[in-house]
Parts: sequence; structure tokens; C-alpha cells
Amino acid sequence: MKELLFICTGNYYRSRFAEAWFNFRIQGRLDGWRAISRGLDIGWAPPGMSADTRDAIKRFSIPEECYTHQKTALTEACLKNAELVYALKETEHKPMIMRQFPQWESKVHYWEIHDLDVAGPEVTIPEICLKVDQLISSLEID
Repeated sequence: MKELLFICTGNYYRSRFAEAWFNFRIQGRLDGWRAISRGLDIGWAPPGMSADTRDAIKRFSIPEECYTHQKTALTEACLKNAELVYALKETEHKPMIMRQFPQWESKVHYWEIHDLDVAGPEVTIPEICLKVDQLISSLEID
């Protein structure tokens, strides 16, 4: 099984939705792949999952087996096991990766998807869908 790792700060909102959307969208398309999500600083976010992520999951009828139910911290083992690694916002996450996992920085691909302090879910959720769908298309070509 090839693992795709999505990273954000709290593993509360963006990375959890990216994980759910990827796993939902690849059903019947990309056998042998599975996404997981992890956070660089899960202690700052409240327990559970963002209400915006829960709302989007419900709106798209994404089944529970497509996403992680609890916030989970990023570990070196996660990075080692992942075939592909995407951090959701380069300006936010690259400095954190460089501090916590500098030896893995070259493995991480970066997007620039804003958190709620900059853009609401009406912008962020469709952007994640688009980026993930583009990624899936590129994996189908390979």
C-alpha cells in the first residue's frame, strides 16, 4: 500500500479534509493508495475535528473509513513510510518542518492553502478539492 501524507499545523482542519477527500475520490480509481494526515503542533487545536471539516465531509457524503477520527502528531516514521508528502501551506509549514524534521524537508511538497485566519471554508474547501483532484489525476497518469 502506497501512503500519501498530508501535513498541517493542528491536524484539525485542512489536512484532515485533504485526507478524507483523497481517500473518497480514489475509490475504484487508484488501488494501492491511501492518504493519512498528521499535524506539526496538534496541541494548539481543540480536540476532534474542525466543524468546517465535519460539515464538508457531511455535505459530500464522505464515509467514515476515508478519514482519521483523532488528531495525530507527525513523526519521523510517518515521513519515512510515506510515498508522497504534502504540507498544506508552505509559508506556515516549511519553517516548522525545517525545525522539527530538517532531514525530511526535501521530501515534502508544498501547497499554499490558507487557514481560517486568512480564508473561510467557502474558499479553502474547494481549493483543497481542486489540488487533491489534480494530484489524483497526476497519479493516474504515472
